[in-house]
Amino acid sequence: MPFVRIDLSNKHPEGYAQKVGDTVYEAMRAHINVPVDDKFQVITKHDSRELIIPKSYLGNLCKTLAISD
Repeated sequence: MPFVRIDLSNKHPEGYAQKVGDTVYEAMRAHINVPVDDKFQVITKHDSRELIIPKSYLGNLCKTLAISD
C-alpha cells in the first residue's frame, strides 16, 4: 500500500489537486503495479511562501520536479 503525500501551491484552480492525484495514481498503476483502489493520498495546498524549493537538486532543475507555479 503506497502512501503518497502531495504538496501544492494554493494558486492552482479548483479541481487541480484531484487531477494531480489521479495522474500520480495512474502512473503508479502503470509502472509499479499498484492494485485497483490502492489510492492513499494526502494532498495539501499551501501559500507559496510555505513551499521551500531549491532552484536545483542533484543536477535537476526543480521547475521540472515541483508543481509550484
